[in-house]
Amino acid sequence: MKEIFSWKPWFDELSRKIAENDEEFLAEKAHRIPWKPDGGKAAILQYGDNNIDPFSFIYTLAGLAGYQTARKRVLAGIGEAFGLTSKLPLETDESFIIPTPQLTNVLFHSDGVGDPNLLWRLFRNAVSGIDEVSGDDFSAALNIKQVAVKKLTQALFLINADHFLPYDDTLASIGIVEEASGKEMRWETYRNSVKKVRQMFPGCTPYEINMWAYESLQSKDLSVNPERCWVISTNVYNDNQDRWEDFSENYWAYTGGPRSGNTQYPLHEPKSGDILLVRFAAKGHGVGVVYRNDYQEGFTGKARLHVLWMSKKETTLSSGPRAPGFTRGAGRIGAAFREAYPETFQILDHMKKGDNGPETTVSPHGVTHINRTGQHVLNTILYGPPGTGKTYATTRRSVEICDGKVPQDATSLRARYGELMEEGRIEFVTFHQSYGYEDFVEGLRPATAKAQGGGMRLKVKDGVLKRIAKRAQQVPEAGGERPYVLVIDEINRANISKVMGELITLLEEDKREGAENNVTATLPYSREQFTLPANLHILGTMNTADRSIALLDTALRRRFRFEEMSPDPDLLTEAGKRTGVDLRGVLKAINERLEYLVDRDHLIGHAWLMGVQSPEDVDAIMRHKIIPLIAEYFYDDWNKVRAVLGGTDHFVTRKQLNRPPGLESDTGEERYRWTVQEKFGEDAYKNLIEPSNGNYGTE
Repeated sequence: MKEIFSWKPWFDELSRKIAENDEEFLAEKAHRIPWKPDGGKAAILQYGDNNIDPFSFIYTLAGLAGYQTARKRVLAGIGEAFGLTSKLPLETDESFIIPTPQLTNVLFHSDGVGDPNLLWRLFRNAVSGIDEVSGDDFSAALNIKQVAVKKLTQALFLINADHFLPYDDTLASIGIVEEASGKEMRWETYRNSVKKVRQMFPGCTPYEINMWAYESLQSKDLSVNPERCWVISTNVYNDNQDRWEDFSENYWAYTGGPRSGNTQYPLHEPKSGDILLVRFAAKGHGVGVVYRNDYQEGFTGKARLHVLWMSKKETTLSSGPRAPGFTRGAGRIGAAFREAYPETFQILDHMKKGDNGPETTVSPHGVTHINRTGQHVLNTILYGPPGTGKTYATTRRSVEICDGKVPQDATSLRARYGELMEEGRIEFVTFHQSYGYEDFVEGLRPATAKAQGGGMRLKVKDGVLKRIAKRAQQVPEAGGERPYVLVIDEINRANISKVMGELITLLEEDKREGAENNVTATLPYSREQFTLPANLHILGTMNTADRSIALLDTALRRRFRFEEMSPDPDLLTEAGKRTGVDLRGVLKAINERLEYLVDRDHLIGHAWLMGVQSPEDVDAIMRHKIIPLIAEYFYDDWNKVRAVLGGTDHFVTRKQLNRPPGLESDTGEERYRWTVQEKFGEDAYKNLIEPSNGNYGTE
């Protein structure tokens, strides 16, 4: 388990070597590194040796660490060039839980315009420790055009992970610090936030806290279960020897356990995400989360419970509980740990209570929003490119708003969502170009007159918003605990002004029923007095490939909180293992090129590939969904499609078309027929991730 932090001593040694030398030293080493397979230059080398600053250098390495093939080549080359003695297990992704920036924005200057002297001074002070950093230097670095809080603090963390924390999605997901965006952060605010987080994880280093937060709150691979606690003694072999140091340093726990007859400690029962409480007699040593359980494979002398520590605080357990060497953490002993580790159980209680804990939306390359009051905001739009899981996220969020908790498995989640729709607690509507006020609020519809003589008349018919608002208003003490949700899919496809009319004002939280600035509108057809209840949540989705946020109605933008849902390549790790294709690397490579050639609104989401089971499934998704979508992005400019796919013939080929009779002498540009390959080459995906120089097919 200790190997998951192997990146840390490697970055420490590299940072120290750079800090002990000068600009010429770093530039000379940078030119010796095999950045690209064809010998090409990295972005850091393109603006002259004077602009090869240590922050850009370290941040570039972090970006490459997310690509296994590049990692093997580049990081191995750096180890050789700098003469590093620390070793990295380059074959595994597990040892690289570090901030991995997009390679399009790794430089700490804009086209060579920055402040190298400032960055060198800040770098050397950061290597020495957080107390050596000047607040003026921190603020000045934030004023560099290409630098913001997230980027700067991630780099500081990589430079010295004993002292700094990345103020990004991972840190924010803990839920005990304020959000930061852009360049708006004072040095003291950042420093106090780091101090506050470390107090909540006593005895743990920033890199341990970052790992715990990523695995338990970000990656979704480790589902923490505060209700399943286990107590283990460091008196491993009943020899009165305290082996806490072995537990702490190696991130594991183990015990000999009774071996006679059928009696045996239930060491095989702890699951990933269970809580482990560690003691020696009446002394509490710490609290951790089970990461992996070797005992599930068999009871051997080498079996271990691998742990991510949340606390390493030594304390005396109040009642001096007596318990076996390994047992469930219930009753008196569980209560004793809860009393001794209040900080840890405060975090666990927040994670357990979905209605009171921090609400988070995770986006590795976007923005994480947190609502620390435990109450969901009333108006939210989830936005992002196709295939980022926006529809699933609205399902999950709707159930969480209504119930205060979410079922663990997808089947139960969908079933509960269906039940809430049947109860009228959730309504779902999709906006489109012809959708109007009459559909959404109220309108006149023809109806048969019942009076003598019959005939037709116009009758007021309630729209979806009015219907669910009426139901929400019938709840006693509306705005209290029993909430309603209106889901608006594709909210950006309709004319918002036409659909909402005067009711756009009523959306604001302080204009809702019972609020301080409550506003009532008179509806045009029914002449009814109408206000929006405070317990009605509006949850929208927006496909940015159809329309950018910048083009949305300004009034709408002011009244909704926007949460970005970006492609998450890390979610494809398991699918990659199933298929043998590096899907994580494929998605990263495609999206970096799309962002360069188009923009970040036109990317490919991870959901396209989540369900693939075989290489043939991957090929089918690429051929029938992803490649056509990329072609749509470029309006059938197949040269750019080919560039996104690695610039080779593995995916698409072209055949030159003959000029029609009589145009043989025409000097206009050649025309081609482009074809998606019937079968992709053996190395197609490998070359997509790291292209080799290839030529066009001619057929």
